Amino acid sequence: NIMLFDINLPPPYDGIKLMQKIRKEFPTYQKIPFVAQTAYAMTGDREKLLEAGFDDYIPKPINKNELYTIMKHQLEIH
Repeated sequence: NIMLFDINLPPPYDGIKLMQKIRKEFPTYQKIPFVAQTAYAMTGDREKLLEAGFDDYIPKPINKNELYTIMKHQLEIH
């Protein structure tokens, strides 16, 4: 399993806080990789999202080969 998670949710939601809440409140999700996605990619986003607790990051529009590589890597290490 992998959670592909859009971080730009409509207010009042916040993708980072929601991911952190899910990981905290549902222990079974601790071992599932969360991959952040965003249409508004900025310099430093990857580092910020990894520091916040995501396992990886992919910008939109999503390149299917890049997504496949990320998914394969995450499934191998989890």
